[in-house]
Amino acid sequence: SLECNGGTRDGLACKSSTDCLSSGVCELDVAEFGHTTGRTPGLLKEIFLTQQYSKTCKQSDDPDLVGTTCLTNLDCGANGKCVGEIDAIGIRSLGLKWCTAGDSDKISSTCLLDTDCAATGGKCETNPDYFSVRNWYQAQSFIKGNPNSVSIDDFDGLQDGRTIYVNAPNHSSEIFNNVYLISINDKAHADSVEIYNQLVENWRFLANITNDEDKDKLRRDLLRVNDAYYMADLLTNREPAKLESGSFQKGVSISSWPSWNQAVGHDLRGSMPNDPVPSGIICASDPLLNQDTCWDPAKAPWQYQCDAGSQFYAYTFNTNDNTATFGFNLEYASASDWNKVFVGTGWGDGASLLCMNKSFQRTYP
Repeated sequence: SLECNGGTRDGLACKSSTDCLSSGVCELDVAEFGHTTGRTPGLLKEIFLTQQYSKTCKQSDDPDLVGTTCLTNLDCGANGKCVGEIDAIGIRSLGLKWCTAGDSDKISSTCLLDTDCAATGGKCETNPDYFSVRNWYQAQSFIKGNPNSVSIDDFDGLQDGRTIYVNAPNHSSEIFNNVYLISINDKAHADSVEIYNQLVENWRFLANITNDEDKDKLRRDLLRVNDAYYMADLLTNREPAKLESGSFQKGVSISSWPSWNQAVGHDLRGSMPNDPVPSGIICASDPLLNQDTCWDPAKAPWQYQCDAGSQFYAYTFNTNDNTATFGFNLEYASASDWNKVFVGTGWGDGASLLCMNKSFQRTYP
């Protein structure tokens, strides 16, 4: 729906800015999208459409012409006024951040900038629970429907009626993640709906990344980030998998070993994720190594040997300090570019863990 932003009719329904008076602007009512940190936060694009065949004569000296379809005021006769309904298509970036410090009524509300949380002293940080678009959707305060899962440009999305939400990353000086939405007003003209459908069909992300291979790497890394937060939750809330037995090597398991599900998954009581690159393991250049497992039973104490660039997940448990570690390898950009994506304690560069460049670690009491 459209409403006046400013002017003497601020907040009231409108069809055009002339309805708002006193410099008011008629725009899409963003309250329906559940974001409360400003009238149009994160607005990327807004399109207003007046379809010619939806216009009717609202005023005319000839009463027989009132209510008939028209193209221009001339079609309505003397003193005629040809008016069309306005359809609105909005595209917005909502972000995956929430207020962790600031005004009391803003804490835990979604935000884009620190100033969304308070004029001074506000803190807007990434909410790790929002890396799933469905989790983000369920956390919002607006009235929810029964959304369907969709894929837009190979990114996860949800379609709830006339609104589509998509979870996609971006990279400027750092990597960050956003929820984008595209929506059209209710009871839109068929021609407007067709334009909306074409926009959805051709919606593309990562416009500033020109290399298709890099885009694919970033897509896969977003899946790894989701998996890493899932594993961090398991390690935080479950007793560790100590792997005293049941794996090729005591205290070690990787996602290509049977122990990944049979031992680690069993002890953590969770379904174990796998790296999005099938058979992404790269073993060290040793002819004695099994190339499916990177493990050589003849070597001790470290029989397992991998090589840089391997794409798999790893888990270790160190009995000396009672520490469990989950490791993974990000493909896109340097690991430090992802620092603001990983929020909270326990995250590290993973350099010492089995050829991994990122890790989550928990020390148990």
